[in-house]
Amino acid sequence: MAFLNTRASQKGSALLIVLIALLAVGGAISIALLNRSGSSLTSPIASSPSLYQAQIVSATPTPSPIAYVQSNSTALNGQKASVTSSYPNIQTQGNLNVVIVAWQGGGNSIAHVTDSLGNTYTQILQNHGTGLSQALYYAKNINSGSNNVVKATFASAAASPDLIIVEYRNADTQNPLNASHFQSGTGTLTPSSGQAQNINPGELLIGAGMTNKQFTAPGSSYTKRALVAKSKNIAEDRVVTASGFYDASATLSDSTGYYVMQMATFKPAPVASATPTPTPTPTPTPYTYSQSSYYAYSQSSYYAYSQSAYYAYSQSAYVTSTNLSQGILPTASGAFIYNNSSFVTDGDLNTANWVQIGSGGAQWIKLDLGASDQVNEVKVWHYYGDGRTYHDVIVQLSNDTNFASGVTTVFNNDTNNSAGQGTGTNAEYAETSAGKDITFAAVTARYVRLWTNGNTVNADNHYVEVQVFGTGTFPTPIPTPTFSPGAGIYSSLQSVTISTTISGATICYTTDGTTPAATTPGTCSTGSTYSSPVAVSTSETLKAIASKSGYTNSSVSGAAYTITSAVGTGTGGTGGPKYISVTGGGSFPTGGYTAVCAGNGSTDDTNCLQTAANTAHSQNIPLLIPYTSSFYHITGPITVYGSVIGTGGGMPTIKNMVIGTGWSDQGGGLRLAGGTSGWIYNLHLSGSYTSGNPGTEGDMGIQILGANGVTIKGNLIEKFAGDDIIDGDPSPASPSQNILIDNNTLNNPYRCDISIDGLSDHWAITNNVLNWSSGYVGPIDLEPYIAASAVTNIEIAYNKFNQTVADLNNVAVAITAWFDATPGGAIWVYQNYGSWPSAASARVWGYQGGSTIQWNPAPVIYNNVQGPNLPPP
Repeated sequence: MAFLNTRASQKGSALLIVLIALLAVGGAISIALLNRSGSSLTSPIASSPSLYQAQIVSATPTPSPIAYVQSNSTALNGQKASVTSSYPNIQTQGNLNVVIVAWQGGGNSIAHVTDSLGNTYTQILQNHGTGLSQALYYAKNINSGSNNVVKATFASAAASPDLIIVEYRNADTQNPLNASHFQSGTGTLTPSSGQAQNINPGELLIGAGMTNKQFTAPGSSYTKRALVAKSKNIAEDRVVTASGFYDASATLSDSTGYYVMQMATFKPAPVASATPTPTPTPTPTPYTYSQSSYYAYSQSSYYAYSQSAYYAYSQSAYVTSTNLSQGILPTASGAFIYNNSSFVTDGDLNTANWVQIGSGGAQWIKLDLGASDQVNEVKVWHYYGDGRTYHDVIVQLSNDTNFASGVTTVFNNDTNNSAGQGTGTNAEYAETSAGKDITFAAVTARYVRLWTNGNTVNADNHYVEVQVFGTGTFPTPIPTPTFSPGAGIYSSLQSVTISTTISGATICYTTDGTTPAATTPGTCSTGSTYSSPVAVSTSETLKAIASKSGYTNSSVSGAAYTITSAVGTGTGGTGGPKYISVTGGGSFPTGGYTAVCAGNGSTDDTNCLQTAANTAHSQNIPLLIPYTSSFYHITGPITVYGSVIGTGGGMPTIKNMVIGTGWSDQGGGLRLAGGTSGWIYNLHLSGSYTSGNPGTEGDMGIQILGANGVTIKGNLIEKFAGDDIIDGDPSPASPSQNILIDNNTLNNPYRCDISIDGLSDHWAITNNVLNWSSGYVGPIDLEPYIAASAVTNIEIAYNKFNQTVADLNNVAVAITAWFDATPGGAIWVYQNYGSWPSAASARVWGYQGGSTIQWNPAPVIYNNVQGPNLPPP
């Protein structure tokens, strides 16, 4: 029988020996009593079911978890051919060595890694980022010995190399490595290695990071093992308890920093099966006994002992205690000063490794254990280098993160209530290297809060280490949420699915790099509740946590996405409107309803897409249209009421196979209903027009019918017999306003790339590529065509024109009036460039209105030049 190495194990072993002795004596007495019986029955002693079952003892093998043993590091300056570091203690035969080598510069390589004990090192990863390089090596089943020096030798001298070495026990000695992953980049506070798949319970995850800024904390659930080179290199680890996909991450001081983040996973040593060894069965001896006296003994005396004395021992004396707080990052009432929060729970008891909370006064730190547990002990080390005494030491436990209710105070030496947490009765004490061990009857709690209020040397509050002990009987943890597609660099918006394997679990997520949380199981306290794929349109980091009543919350997982320009978007300029304020659809929307339609190019998807748009409208969420390798076949325009976002690995194509007649809009792409606000993003909208006069002008790519607050960005719109984009509602009751048309490519319609015909106010047309060759109306046309349909506050800037032929009036931007002699005003056309016929430019011209047109104020037109480059401001 194996025993755990706990505080209870020594006295438990002694008590167990006594129990075994009592069992032996009890067995002898029972045999004697049975032999004295006057019964005429004859039976072997082993025929008693109760006593026979007690004769066979089997030990169920318990796997020993992979555990950290020791580490060391070296950081050098200048150009070095090699770098060395030595293990401070004797190394143990069969353990695992992990080596992390980092250096400045994006080139060079490691020739080999060796050590003085003759171990063989295998490379796992060697990766380069912007000005950064890092490599991971390991040696399995190492040799034992002292003063082991590890040396990494470079192919050529490397700049400012660093070396971190770590030893672990209980890893697989034959084939320990399971998986690895890495990522490099910039633009995030929480760089991630990216997720490795098929990680099994008990595996060791090692994270290694390098940056040109500073690491301030390890990743969620990770324990920091090294932070070297002025915090530019970090090593961290964790052992997982559930299968799934995992990554390694850490926190940076500055999101502009470059990084390389790596992870490797190692398998625990396999456990050999144990075969139960039966105690030899005694040779049957005939005897007589009384059936009543025998069973009276075996069922009362014997079991009274086994069920009371033995189990009283197993349930009290042999209860184990586990450090529940290892590696948990605390929060605090003030800032963590001089060092970071990970120092509080990193297992390092050196008084030099302290962290300060705030700047004087009563301050607290709080640890979230992740789930309620039976907490029975707290050990705390404040700074003890000079034996000072800290005031108002208070330790509280609760299941309420705010400690507003259900608070149990297990220690309080604030005798005058100066911290405001009640008057305490415990005595003050001088700090020592042994720390303060506070034990108490088990309390069910998830949160632990500790207070201090200065000390006998100064007014500051310091912590070296906090350890919280309990039974460790957490509920089953939820596997870490996974992201699909995973972290990476993409050329277009991604529709990211977040999932976990536990049915009914609530997933809380963030998109701004902050950490999601669910302090009440199943309810998001920080972040949004996941309900549908998240549209990632710009470079950002998603983080997620899963929660469900009856389970321990999952670890927080993260995925960093870098989004480059969407395929087909404009490449005009990079400016924004400067004369008017146009916000369009505001910030990019999240969530959405995904259309599930054929998208095979032959099935008519009109009704399917319209139904999906109606559903998204009813739920007040964006409509998501996933990319397919073919296209969505439609035969009429789709009416939408909010954002429409193309998702997946590319730009989905919606193609209208019918050219409408007259102004019926029979053929078309999207119709934005009155009052619509949101984004139209990453879509390829195509008509069926090819060339010549189609006999219609009612075939529109996007028709805006009195929308208010719309961003049309990153789209490819082409081949419509009418206009690629049009404001087509002249009614004064429903103006189209606050419209931003930015970074689109608009290709070769019959009429106009963009036409503003109705009551319109505050439009910005910027950074688009306008390809036009039909010879009809022109690339952009401002044309209010009935009385009172004014067009005002319009900016047209930074666009690239590719106009191959002259339009009807030999202009590129036509500022016209149809029937209205007072069509509006406040129009700016500036800093556009590209190619157009020599006489064409942005100018006012009159169709029906002729010389009576009075734009008020008059359009401002300047600095529009022919040529391939954007003109200077």
